[in-house]
Amino acid sequence: MKRYIAQKWYDALRSGKYNQHDGSLMGSSLNDEDEEVIGFCCLGVLCDLYKGKNKEIKKSLLIDNMPIDAVYKWSGLDEKYAEQLAKYNDNGKSFKQISHYIKQKYLKD
Repeated sequence: MKRYIAQKWYDALRSGKYNQHDGSLMGSSLNDEDEEVIGFCCLGVLCDLYKGKNKEIKKSLLIDNMPIDAVYKWSGLDEKYAEQLAKYNDNGKSFKQISHYIKQKYLKD
């Protein structure tokens, strides 16, 4: 994975900007006050970063279970590792925990 993208992804996961969601790249749910909250899978956060750099990409990029090929090419993320991270996300690991795995794999000196 490209180091500068791994760093942006790591930072985004730890930023508090993204609510966590499981089962798809992006989804919505109701919070305790019955307000709709948009959430992202860890891979959905990566897709959102890609979308931010590619304004022509539609929101539909985030309505799926795994990223499109263009996200893998842009980021250099290995698809098998992406599947592992998706499992971590869907099995309850926090963004902070997932960001630690990203740091260990892609941001070690």
